[in-house]
Amino acid sequence: MHEREAQDAMVERDDNSHEPRGPKPLKRSSAGVIALLLVGVMMFLPTNFMIRSPGPVFNTLGKDEGKDVVSIEGAKTYASDSELDLLTVYVQGGGQNRVTIPVVLEAMLNPTKDVVPEETIMAHNTSSQQQNEQNDMMMTSSQDLAIAAAMTELGYDYKTWLSVADFSNELNSKLLKKGDRLLKYNGKDISSLEELKKQLNANGEKPATLTVGRADKQGDYKNVDVTVKTEAADNGDRQLGIFLGTEHKFPIGVKFGLSNVGGPSAGMMFALSIIDRLTEGSLAGSTT
Repeated sequence: MHEREAQDAMVERDDNSHEPRGPKPLKRSSAGVIALLLVGVMMFLPTNFMIRSPGPVFNTLGKDEGKDVVSIEGAKTYASDSELDLLTVYVQGGGQNRVTIPVVLEAMLNPTKDVVPEETIMAHNTSSQQQNEQNDMMMTSSQDLAIAAAMTELGYDYKTWLSVADFSNELNSKLLKKGDRLLKYNGKDISSLEELKKQLNANGEKPATLTVGRADKQGDYKNVDVTVKTEAADNGDRQLGIFLGTEHKFPIGVKFGLSNVGGPSAGMMFALSIIDRLTEGSLAGSTT
């Protein structure tokens, strides 16, 4: 009697040990689903990385989308068999177009791509539109410098001015305008950036008369005298509180038909293509 009761008790305990204890399997399933959802969401979050990869190659003596990459007006040009290739780099991500984690992982495994932190290419808090505008400005500057280099090599005369590109502070922002050409400082011609720095430092903190060429609504330039102030930079040099650009007036017209390419490079290939077009023969030799 007692032995049977003991066996029944053991069986009862064994049965109880296999009974489900509340909704734990359901909890485990829910946690797994939530974890998968979180991983899925994280995979599509934007990152602070940018991806660089090889872009298209353009022959600067050829065409892009049916247009001459470089065309010249106002001078005799010559045919050429040269191929002067401009290499480009395709940049993905940054600003409002950030790339996601899967895209970054694919680029890390791709030997033709390079993953870099966003701040190495774009300044902090710079939007995609601002970056594109900066790239366009740098490309325009590169093209102007290429024309200047070609004109210098070929012995053409042209004019160059330092101009007001933008303002770094409010010091002279109400007196000067963007696009003003800097002509004279206290009556002395401004022939170069180095000469302007010497004049600014020599005058010190005293106000000075700056003569600028300012365009009217018709695009005609007139000389205007402005009394400007300067301030000391960290290195002690006097500054006008402006960002300077370079403006040129060339004796011939050069147009660039390259689309959707920006940045500061490509100047050498542009300069060589201009020289090649303005001289007989092929600069890079014959392709035959």
